[in-house]
Amino acid sequence: MEYLLRSERVRRPRNMQIVAAAGMGKSSILQEFENLHPVVRTEDPLRMQRRVLLANATHAGTGVSGLRRAVMRGAWPDAKYFPDGQDDLDATLKSQGVRLILIDETGDLLKSTPAVQKRLLTELKRINNDLRINIASAAVEGLDHVIKQEDQLFTRFKPIIKIQAWTESQELRNFLYGLERFLPFPERSFLDRLEMLRWLL
Repeated sequence: MEYLLRSERVRRPRNMQIVAAAGMGKSSILQEFENLHPVVRTEDPLRMQRRVLLANATHAGTGVSGLRRAVMRGAWPDAKYFPDGQDDLDATLKSQGVRLILIDETGDLLKSTPAVQKRLLTELKRINNDLRINIASAAVEGLDHVIKQEDQLFTRFKPIIKIQAWTESQELRNFLYGLERFLPFPERSFLDRLEMLRWLL
């Protein structure tokens, strides 16, 4: 995401997807990244600057209106009314200097008819192209397939990062061994031992 944020503003910005089952930490990843790039406030509350905008789609509705509502809610967290017109959206993103939109719970926007989904994908592509804003999308497994319907958009939503549940494997044992060596413990706990691994799982 840092690469997307720092990348040159081009006509077809790159994007990314984070896909994982519920409870695997997608929201935490997006929230922590936004925290690394806090909003810069000025004396005029209407002129705040934020390079990273977190748009949580939970209870925002579906389709284009849901997307715009989620973005405006992220841009104006203290507001009680959120206009969802295109002009309002574009003016807000431009005035706040947004370079990267993090969309959490993208699947909630897609829970509708194919026609509504198609219009949503078109709006994502418009924001991407016309405003030259990168997008990082997080969705649960099973709802990420909708983006594949739009070939031009799908080719830009790469890399696709899939967060998998831990399993009993040598890869996990190697990770725990490396983690334990990195942390300043006074002595080893042997987290990579098979019995410890099974206890953790």
